[in-house]
Amino acid sequence: MANKKYGIQDILSVAYKVIAVFGYTPKNKQTEDSPATAGIIERVVKGFDPQPEVVVDAEEIQNAVQHFVSRKDSYERGVTDFDRTLGDILDRGVVTAKQFGFIATVLPSYRNSIIRQAERAEKILAEAEAGKNSEWVGVTKGRQEFTATIESARDLNNAWGTFLVKMLDEESNHLVWFASGDPVWDFGKVGDTLTFKATVKDHSEYNGIKQTVINRCKVV
Repeated sequence: MANKKYGIQDILSVAYKVIAVFGYTPKNKQTEDSPATAGIIERVVKGFDPQPEVVVDAEEIQNAVQHFVSRKDSYERGVTDFDRTLGDILDRGVVTAKQFGFIATVLPSYRNSIIRQAERAEKILAEAEAGKNSEWVGVTKGRQEFTATIESARDLNNAWGTFLVKMLDEESNHLVWFASGDPVWDFGKVGDTLTFKATVKDHSEYNGIKQTVINRCKVV
């Protein structure tokens, strides 16, 4: 039956075993020596190959399902179209063999997301430790001279072409500038130490770090 339905939990259990033994290979990376994971799953499910003898972690599978199902209707930052597609498929509870490729990605994608979350948490802790001595600089609405090093410049991909520029001054105080364009053209690049004038727009905190928000930056 071309459109035979299979229970999600059953296919995920097979996927868990196959990935534990053979690793994960997407269809576009398969070779003669490393066939696509989805293909191996299909052969096992249809009885052409034996099921690997692996103890399944049912809790991890359930967590992975919940992870994506919770995203199927979400448009929060960081949630992709692929996340929503997986969530929608998993929420239905059944799949056809044509969808085994999606199911094969569930566990690797979930595991990668857990790693990224841990890395982000470590980064936040590291930044908080590095920034614990940061103090607010200047007076709100006051214009003054700064000397600081550009730590990062990130395109926010909005309609105004805004770049988020983060800098550290000579006392390791954090400065933040929402520039109206790429600062490399008329200000400086990451790693440059510059002396410039700017207006203090706000004193705020981010992840527990005091930061001074500035604008109208101009190299002197």
